[in-house]
Amino acid sequence: MSVSFNSLGRNKLHTIVAQQIVDHISSWRLRVGDMLPGERRLSSDLGISRAAVREALKYLSAKGVVEVSHGRKTIISADPSMPLRESLERFSSSDETILNLYEVRESFEGEIARLAAERATTQEVDQLADLVREMEAQAGDEERAVFVRLDLAFHNLLAQSTHNPVFSTLLQSIRDLIVRSRYRDISLKHSLSCTKDHERILRAVRGRDASRARSAMIRHIRAVKASFARAANAHLLSEHQTGRR
Repeated sequence: MSVSFNSLGRNKLHTIVAQQIVDHISSWRLRVGDMLPGERRLSSDLGISRAAVREALKYLSAKGVVEVSHGRKTIISADPSMPLRESLERFSSSDETILNLYEVRESFEGEIARLAAERATTQEVDQLADLVREMEAQAGDEERAVFVRLDLAFHNLLAQSTHNPVFSTLLQSIRDLIVRSRYRDISLKHSLSCTKDHERILRAVRGRDASRARSAMIRHIRAVKASFARAANAHLLSEHQTGRR
C-alpha cells in the first residue's frame, strides 16, 4: 500500500517507516539473525522512497534492532519491540531510574543465565568466550565505547542463547537505559572486575551449571549496581562541594 508522507516532518517520517518495517518483520515471520530484504524491495512494498527506507534502517540500527554488516546486508539483531522500547524511553536517566533498572535486571537476567546454561549451543558458548577475550583485551583501555559495546554484546548473546525471543526483546527494550548507566560507572578497576564476572558466568554456562550461572549473573548485576551507586554519590558530593564555593 502506498502512503503519502508529504505533510509529515522528516523527523517523524523515519520513525513511522521504522515501525512499518518492524510490522513487516513480524508478518514475514523473520527472526533474529535473518536478513531483511534489500532497500529496493522494502521501498516497493512500503510505497516510499529508498532514501526514506535508508533513514528508517539507520534509526533501527541505532536502536539495536538491525545491524548493517559488510556488503550492506541488513541483519535482524534483536526481536523488535518498538512500543515497549518507546514507552521505556520516556523514563529519565536519573540515578533513581538507573538503580530501579538494576533491580529489574537482577531478576530477569539471572533467569537468562540459568536458561542459557541449559540451552546454549556449542557455537553460542564459543561466541561468548570470544567476547570475554575481547573484553579482557579492552579492560585497561581508557576508551569506554568499545568496552560498553562488548559488554552489551555479551548480555545480548546470552539472552539469544536461551532460545526464548521474549528475553531478547526485553533486554533490547532497556538497551538505551543500560548504555546510559554503563557510561556513568565504567572505570579501569570496574572494567577489570566486570570482565572477571563475565568469565565466571561463561564458565558456568560452558559447564552447563544452571544454578551457578544464575548466581554468577546476580552477583554481577549487584556489583555493577553498587559501583554505580558509589559513582552517583561521588557525583552528588562533588556538585554539593562546588555549590558551596
